[in-house]
Amino acid sequence: MPAEFTGKAFPSDGTLVTVSFEVVNGGKFVNLSGHEIYWYLNDELIKTGLGAQQTSFRTPIRGDHQVRVVVNNYNGESLTKTIEISAVRPEVVIESRYPRDVFSSSRIQVRALPYFFTTNDPTRLEYVWTVNGQKPKSEENISFLDVNLGGGVAEGYLLDIKLSVSHPTNFALMGSASKLLTFQK
Repeated sequence: MPAEFTGKAFPSDGTLVTVSFEVVNGGKFVNLSGHEIYWYLNDELIKTGLGAQQTSFRTPIRGDHQVRVVVNNYNGESLTKTIEISAVRPEVVIESRYPRDVFSSSRIQVRALPYFFTTNDPTRLEYVWTVNGQKPKSEENISFLDVNLGGGVAEGYLLDIKLSVSHPTNFALMGSASKLLTFQK
């Protein structure tokens, strides 16, 4: 996720998710160490044990997943809580500072913003840029693209920028984006 992202971070395929819970009674946490606890993912039992207040799993596929925890025989009844976890497809945005995607300088810069990839370090992702069907020269900072068109750019010149970003070890985690910029003096 970009550092400035303030939204909810959703998992994508294969993301390790850890879920835990507490029971509060009379304003105090309840000791569940002697209670049998059952965890289910999409109605499939994934963990059971005495006092098992936490479980971890990898999101199996994109979509919504139901996680249910059941505490048997708590004060003579069964406690059940279900939550939904949504796994999403990774996305990439090409951010430009050009209003209405119109630029007037022969030098432009755009930035890649990868969302929902399972990495804490976006520099580990693989970025492939193209500009009008051609790969640009290697860049030092792969999440930015600098293009210098030189002199003599014609009015209305189109700059077709495409980007694909993939996870280096999980090729199912891939996103792409495109942006069409127009030169106007």
